[in-house]
Amino acid sequence: QWQAARADPAGAAESYRQALALARSSSTPVILRDVAVPYVQFLLAQGDVERTRATAGLLSPYAEDDFGISLLLARLAVASHAAAVARGYFAQAHALAGERWTADLAREENVAIREADDRRGRD
Repeated sequence: QWQAARADPAGAAESYRQALALARSSSTPVILRDVAVPYVQFLLAQGDVERTRATAGLLSPYAEDDFGISLLLARLAVASHAAAVARGYFAQAHALAGERWTADLAREENVAIREADDRRGRD
């Protein structure tokens, strides 16, 4: 994350890939989540939707129980123009959020779903 914050995307990507390889070898879900979530956020911010999808696939089994993962997968679904999938993940995130579900998240959900629907209609 430090390299990403320093605007060194190539260095950050390599560091994330190495960390992900170590996390996968540990076979510990919490370690995998703690590495994969920031890596997926980085990839999504870079606009690398294909690599984001591949990496996020490691997280999807844990979305049912993890607010952060559900929200991240909802954002990926929006970036992928998959409005129906995004709706499901936003609903899951909302259910898990409790007090963490804010007006800003509700607004993000509404705008994101509307934009995903619009993009799907144009594609």
